[in-house]
Amino acid sequence: MRGQKTSKKSDPQAMAQVTSILTRIQPAEQKDRFPPLRQVRIQGVNYQFGHQIAFGSSSTIYQAEDEWGNQLALKQYATTVPDELWRNEVRAMLRYRSSEIVTLHAAFQNEGVGYLIMERFGYGLGRLRNIQINHRPRLVQAVLRTVLAVLHQIHRDGWICGDINPGNVLIDLSKDKKLRGVKLCDLALARPAGEGASVPSVALWCPAPEQLVDVAAGGRQPQVDIYHAAALALQILQGEPLSLSVKDVLAGEVAKSAAAIHPNLGPCLASALSVDPNKRPSAIEFWRSLLAANPNT
Repeated sequence: MRGQKTSKKSDPQAMAQVTSILTRIQPAEQKDRFPPLRQVRIQGVNYQFGHQIAFGSSSTIYQAEDEWGNQLALKQYATTVPDELWRNEVRAMLRYRSSEIVTLHAAFQNEGVGYLIMERFGYGLGRLRNIQINHRPRLVQAVLRTVLAVLHQIHRDGWICGDINPGNVLIDLSKDKKLRGVKLCDLALARPAGEGASVPSVALWCPAPEQLVDVAAGGRQPQVDIYHAAALALQILQGEPLSLSVKDVLAGEVAKSAAAIHPNLGPCLASALSVDPNKRPSAIEFWRSLLAANPNT
């Protein structure tokens, strides 16, 4: 794939104009400071790799730059991760290209390890700390606008994302902490609805009721993505990671908590957090309900 100039322009309707949205960004967890590869040439374009910038359960992210000057990110899959996962993400990233998903620049393997070179964009939502309470509804709307737009595209195609979680949603902030953009960065578990995954979903950070009833089959339908999108919004509004028991999830207590957390947003989230998957809205219905709730007032 050819090097591309990274664009940071965003749809003005997608962005809430927020000043000083937070006071701290959590430092990234450190594992390997540099990747085994420091440079590579792909289809005639040279790429240089630098410091680690993020670390997850299945991959490590490093700084990268091509000779055009594009600021990129290198995703190195862990050696314990099945090769199928790397291939699946390449397939999904090529299938779903949009302004709401980071751009894939190149993909390659070296000594049995899978790598992706992608657009570098902001910070993982899970690293944001001390979000000012009066700005949380605006952040929810900006995050869900991106997440639900991607889910609408994927679900309409008969696929699921399978891994909506705080680490896979990127937030771009200006130096004075104004929100500039939101993008999704990981499609490794995206697949046709009904198809199983080679590894358990990281979205088990907040399992949907159907996943607790049947871990293997419960995460194979689009409704599970809607549940996780709403759980993501609930976590932003709470200002801290969700702490839920299996009993609470199965009894519908998550939806009840969401309904009470915000007068306008609460009912929208509660509907998407329904214990019954068939009662949850589609991605576009969820978004329309958020617009009707008008949380910015």
